[in-house]
Formats: sequence, structure tokens, C-alpha cells
Amino acid sequence: MGTPIARFCPEDRLAEQSEMMRRVRDEGTMAGYETERLTADGRPIPVEITLGLNTDDQGRPLGINAILRDISERKRAEVERESLHTQLRQAQKMEAIGTLAGGIAHDFNNILSPIMLHAEMLMMDLPEDSPVQTNLKQIYRCGERARDLVGQILAFARKNEEDRIPLKASLIVKECLKLLRSTVPNTIAIHWDLKTERDTVLADPTQLNQIVMNLCINATHAMEDAGGLIEIVLENDAVDIEALEAFRDHPQDVDLVITDMTMPNMTGKELTRQLMAVRPDIPVVLCTGFSEKIDERRAKEIGIRAFVMKPIVMSRIAKTIREVLDGQ
Repeated sequence: MGTPIARFCPEDRLAEQSEMMRRVRDEGTMAGYETERLTADGRPIPVEITLGLNTDDQGRPLGINAILRDISERKRAEVERESLHTQLRQAQKMEAIGTLAGGIAHDFNNILSPIMLHAEMLMMDLPEDSPVQTNLKQIYRCGERARDLVGQILAFARKNEEDRIPLKASLIVKECLKLLRSTVPNTIAIHWDLKTERDTVLADPTQLNQIVMNLCINATHAMEDAGGLIEIVLENDAVDIEALEAFRDHPQDVDLVITDMTMPNMTGKELTRQLMAVRPDIPVVLCTGFSEKIDERRAKEIGIRAFVMKPIVMSRIAKTIREVLDGQ
């Protein structure tokens, strides 16, 4: 009490304060203005100021009422949140670069495979002394060099698989919702619907948490101005393909299965699991151009007999099939 208001205003904010006073005298009020003021011991802190003109019964100004709210914690939280968003954006950029590199390598392997395969077939069909053999061998060698280059790209793109454990997906989602509710504006409602009791999955809890948080944060940003509803539904997804059904009907008629890792309805890894659930001894050869989810060691661990990296050449796939069949 009795201390001039200028005492709590930093020197570089005096002109700002004079302008605020003028506006209040002209307009009668000012609310939610964020600036800096000094504490009693002279420390600058962020504050939110609400000003109102105090008048007598005839409307003549008597003074200005001011309410200052310390918003240090809110500003600190905003800085931390922005730092986390920056880290997340950087991680997403690096992940996107790796995914792009892996995708390009995968497509390039698919292009290389028929080039090398047809060159190899022609070399086998033509006499050894044919003048075309030299050209075909050069094509094949170039294909091998390109394959090695793709391998370098894949080495950059491939990341170590995180530890995966059996966990209930609903618990991860519920934990995310607790964190989100405190940061999502009240104008955005969150609805959670668990449509299955069988929600145990083999996953990395940190990655699953990040997926749910990223989706919800992106949805929040999209609805920040107008508000809306974030709806999270957890349910089972049934997957089926005709070839799998045919195998289930006649499992003993199949001597060997060759599958790609990436297919429209399920991965080669999942297909292998379902095949072995019907017939545990079925030999499976898995082909892939790029996958972060599986390598030769992990393929062998789930029972896959052979793991073939693209581009696929005839001599190699023929040798692999022979070895697998003979190994029975």
C-alpha cells in the first residue's frame, strides 16, 4: 500500500504502461493483457493484467483498478510443451526420412529383381560363347552393384526394433487420456469406447503411447479454434485372404510357401503365424526388399525356414527352395 504502481513496472515497459492507462481511460476496461512486472524483491515475472476504470456516480474517473495474475507456471508449461513439440517434430522428420529411404529402396529392389532375373535366364538359355553373354554379364554385374547400393540405403533406413511385450492396449490408451485431458481445451470433448475384451497385443508400450498421443494432439490442433470431439475406439480387426483359406482346407497338399513380407491384407510374418497354427511343419520362405519389423534372425525365431532379400535372382531362389525342401 502507498507504493507507486510504476515501482513494479520494468523500465523498458513504462511506455507500454502509459499506453495501457490511456486505453483504459478511453475505453473503460482492458482484460487479459500479458506483460512483465516486478516482484517486491525486483524479479521480473510474467503477468496477466486486467484493468478497469473506477468512476463516481456522474461517471467521472476516480482511478484505475488493476488485477495482476502471476502466470509463471503457465508460461513455463507452455515453454516445456513447445520444447516437447519441437523434439517430436524433429523425431518425426528423421522417421519420415528413414521411411522414405526405405520405401525408395523397396521399390528399387522390385525394379531390380526382374532385370537381374531375366538377364540370368538369358545367360542360361544362350550358348556360353554367344557374343551377347558379355553384355548380359555386364547387366547382371550392374544389377549387383545397384543391389549393394540399396543395401547401404537400407542400413540407413532400418532402425533397431524396440522391445515388445504382451500388454493390454486399453491400459495404454487410458493412460494417454489422463495426460491429454489436462492439456486439451475444454471446447474439445474426448470419447473413449472399448469394443473388445481381447485387447492384449505384442507391442512396445512407448511406441504405442506415442502413436495415440500423436494422433490426439494432431486432432486437437485441427479443432483448436472451433472445438469438436476426439473419439477413440478400440476393437478387433478380422483379416482373411483366399490363399490362407485354401491352405486351411487342404494343408497337406502344400509342400512349400513363398511369401512377400508386404501384402495388401496382412504381412508375411502374420501369414506365417497363421499357416503354422494350422500346420506347424510347413516350410515358409519369406522375401522382402525392406522391413524394419523383421530380419533373418527374427524370421528364424518364428519358424521361417529361409529369408531372401530382394532383388531376387533365379539361381538364388532356386538354391533356397532346394535347400529348404531337402532340409525337411
